[in-house]
Amino acid sequence: MSLKKIFLILILLLLCFFLMGQDVQNKKSTNILVAYFSWGNNVARISEKVDTITQASAIAPGHTGKVAQYIAEFTRGDIFEIVVEPKYSSNYSECLDQAAEQLRRKERPVLVKKVANIDRYDIIFLGFPNWWHTIPMAIHSFVEEHDLSGKTIVPFVTHGRGGLERTIRDLKAILSEDCRILEPLSTYERNVDRAKDDVERWLRELNFQR
Repeated sequence: MSLKKIFLILILLLLCFFLMGQDVQNKKSTNILVAYFSWGNNVARISEKVDTITQASAIAPGHTGKVAQYIAEFTRGDIFEIVVEPKYSSNYSECLDQAAEQLRRKERPVLVKKVANIDRYDIIFLGFPNWWHTIPMAIHSFVEEHDLSGKTIVPFVTHGRGGLERTIRDLKAILSEDCRILEPLSTYERNVDRAKDDVERWLRELNFQR
C-alpha cells in the first residue's frame, strides 16, 4: 500500500473520530432542559405604580428566571420559559390573590406553548417560586401537558422567608412514580443576584460538570 493511501486512511479515521466526538458533545449539551415559571415572564403589563427596584421579580426574567439562566449557562442545557394565560398583575399583592384563587379552584392556567420534542430530554431542571407554601398552578399545567415519565427532575425554587415549605412534596405528588427527583435548590429572593456561585456549587454536588 502506498504512503499516499495510508495517509488518506489516517485522515479519514481522524475525521471519523472527530465527528463521533462532536456527536457525543452535542448529546451532552442537548439532553438537559431548564424549564421555569416566573412571575416576570407572566405579567400582563408593568404598572406605573410598581417599584421596579423593590419588585424586580416582576421584570422578566424575574428571580426564578435568573437562577434558570445560571443553570443553563453551567450545564449548557436548553432553556424554556413556562408562559401561561391568563396573565398576572404586576402588583405582587394582586398577583398573590390571583394565585390563591387559582389554588382554591384547582385551576390550571393554559400553557401558551409546549416543549417541542420533550422525549429528547433525559434531565429536566424545573424552577418556580414558592406561592402560598406550594407550587404555582402553572407547574401543574406543565407537568400534565408533558410526558415526564422516567426522567430525572431537578427542582429549583425561589422564595421569601418561607423557604421550600411544601413545594417539593407537592411536586413529587404530581410527578410520575418512575421520575428520579434530585436534591432541590432553594434560593432566597433577595440573594438571587449574587447566587451564581451557590448555584454552581449545588450543580457540582449533583455531579454536573461544565
